[in-house]
Amino acid sequence: MNCYPHDRVASQPRLKIQLSNFAEERWEDNTFAPIDTGFSGAVMLPNESYEFFMVGEHPRSLWKTYRTMTGTLQMRVARAFVETEGGRMVETVVETPLFGTGKLLLGRAVLSSLSLLLDGPAGVSCLVKPADAR
Repeated sequence: MNCYPHDRVASQPRLKIQLSNFAEERWEDNTFAPIDTGFSGAVMLPNESYEFFMVGEHPRSLWKTYRTMTGTLQMRVARAFVETEGGRMVETVVETPLFGTGKLLLGRAVLSSLSLLLDGPAGVSCLVKPADAR
């Protein structure tokens, strides 16, 4: 079990991950990514970070659109890989707003592939062994 303390300032759960672009080049080493269960996408990135992943960018016809409280948000989308400290690698996508700045977030599309314990009282997020793994 790997546990990570929540962000001290925002009290937001986070996980330590390694992102790679579709050419399997590593992006920054072991990033702490905030968890956002309200974001249905996979991994959101700031615009300037997204440029590294453009090698795997989907055609515009496959870009996603989200409805937010402030209106619709068009997202650029690129193929990528996310790896957790436990060594589990998942093919996924990274997204960034077409207009706006974006920010680093792990959304439900990635979280649904992980066994994760969010322990609010202890202030930690833990990757745990899946229940079916014996």
